Amino acid sequence: MKVYLDSSVLVAALSPEACTPRALDILALSPEVVISELTVTETRVSLIRKRKRGAMTAEEVVSALTALSAAIADALLIVEPLPLAAFRAAEGIADRVPCPVRTMDALHVGMASILSAELATFDTDQAVAARAEGIITHTESA
Repeated sequence: MKVYLDSSVLVAALSPEACTPRALDILALSPEVVISELTVTETRVSLIRKRKRGAMTAEEVVSALTALSAAIADALLIVEPLPLAAFRAAEGIADRVPCPVRTMDALHVGMASILSAELATFDTDQAVAARAEGIITHTESA
């Protein structure tokens, strides 16, 4: 089973949040975990935002970013480039699904589809969009 993570899950795995235990369970139970360059950037920016908001110290952010880099280097997280096909898929997804989706959410759903992967997300609209596209989802509750 290949599972594509969006940044909501990855950030929760790297920093203390209410859904951190669920994020860690998803990682532990997934034999192949894939992310995109988009996920990497969103995760790094989210961690920096947490520091600026006072939710994490600079040292905690450095530790989280180091853990992210190590997981990528050790191939625990497989990073895929964001191809042009993901942008075209996102446009179609935005049109087809019943709920309004943000661009980044549609891109993540598009990547999961292109990679024939299940999607792990804690974003409700993104999960609805993925399910509408026939993608198995792993969310905060199950």
